[in-house]
Amino acid sequence: MAKIYKRKLIFDNAVFSNFSRINKLELIYHLSSHIITTKEVVEEVKRGLNRRPALQSIIDAIDQELIALGGIEQLENISTAAGLLRRGQLGMGEISTMLLALEIDGIFITDDERATKTAIELGVDTLDAEEFRDTVTILNVLKKNKVISEQERKEIVELLKGQNFII
Repeated sequence: MAKIYKRKLIFDNAVFSNFSRINKLELIYHLSSHIITTKEVVEEVKRGLNRRPALQSIIDAIDQELIALGGIEQLENISTAAGLLRRGQLGMGEISTMLLALEIDGIFITDDERATKTAIELGVDTLDAEEFRDTVTILNVLKKNKVISEQERKEIVELLKGQNFII
């Protein structure tokens, strides 16, 4: 299966969770050969398992090495992470994935507007600097690349709405 993006995609929790909660996590595997997240995101996912058992598919995908784990290592990024955490506007999931994307020249994937704006300020590449909701962007990219049809995209949007996702 040809991948849409050649670059590494570093996912925050929200987009993973959106696809997982509607049993469509496998759609993200069409995007890149390098789907990556951080242990901080895994911890967020684990905290949500009691309320949303469908999130187990994210943990399973990591165990099956469909999703890789990475972490920030450069001292400058660790320092930036500490500063961002002190500001209190972003959680460690957003911070760790954003800075990992910067460190490994990946694309930061999130549905958080504040995280997207911060990433852009730091020079981190984002999927769509104007949409702020990469779940929506991913659905449009999957349709454009004929991974899903327009009808499937509409059905997925309805499933997301059923999970309180605002389109």
